[in-house]
Amino acid sequence: MDFVRNKNMKPLIVIVGTTASGKSGCALEIAKKFNGVIVNVDSRQMYRELQIGTAKPVFDRVENGVGYVDDVAHYLYEELSPNVRGSVSEYQRRAFEVIDEIHAQGKVPILVGGTGYYVQAVVDNMQYSNVEIDESVRNELGEMSLEDLCEKLKKLDVGVYERTQLENKRKVIRAIERVIFGQDDVVAGEKLYEILQIGLKVDRDVLIDRINRRVVEMIDDGLVGEITGLIDRHGEQIPALDSIGYKEVVSLLRGEIDEKQVVEDIQIHTRQYAKRQKTWFSRDDRIEWIKSCADIRDTVHSFLLNLVK
Repeated sequence: MDFVRNKNMKPLIVIVGTTASGKSGCALEIAKKFNGVIVNVDSRQMYRELQIGTAKPVFDRVENGVGYVDDVAHYLYEELSPNVRGSVSEYQRRAFEVIDEIHAQGKVPILVGGTGYYVQAVVDNMQYSNVEIDESVRNELGEMSLEDLCEKLKKLDVGVYERTQLENKRKVIRAIERVIFGQDDVVAGEKLYEILQIGLKVDRDVLIDRINRRVVEMIDDGLVGEITGLIDRHGEQIPALDSIGYKEVVSLLRGEIDEKQVVEDIQIHTRQYAKRQKTWFSRDDRIEWIKSCADIRDTVHSFLLNLVK
């Protein structure tokens, strides 16, 4: 059935959840069932050369920058060089381009990932404004520790604090600048798509076990070698290494921690990140939380059928 052509408001399926929740596998199943195309909404999986540590899908083939798994196209992976810093506004621009392209093909775009503010950028068509930078303030903030920056942001505006990616020093600094200079006025734009948002719900104990096992598997699969190669090609001071799993291995390579500690640190930091993801998505009451992929499939089917009535 054609769910796309000749519709004034075209569909967009969004599947979100924490890291290690099984989003990618479920999204692939949904795409195969409903003539869908996957659109990545994980900021780390947009980087080239970051495979193991980001749990990026393993493509059967790549054509014109688009990866394929079981003949399902996957967009917005492998978009960025490791030495390029991504931005939410640039991601939004590319996502809109890709979604329109998918609709033009008569297919259903399925946004899948766990970077909350990237999801919001697309779902709510957020309107971003540029902040005029005072370099003296930026330099002062840059000399502060991440812990002190987070505490400062929390005191300035707890709402902005809760929406900020707190493990990323650069993003915390930008958030403080927006608050200080009175430009945290990002607002939603007009509705662009008919959207179904689904969250893949996983029991806490199951998720913790998955995260812990995944970290061990990443190390066994060659994460240290992947990062050593990145550093050899690009150096240590690249944005791609400012990620959970990567920065801990950099500490290992510097001799600051041992192999046992690197596993424990990645596990702890990943569990903390999953908790922040859960907090972010739980604020959006439009997300329908579902435990099984079979039930997600039924929900998507009902949603798409309603569009063609």
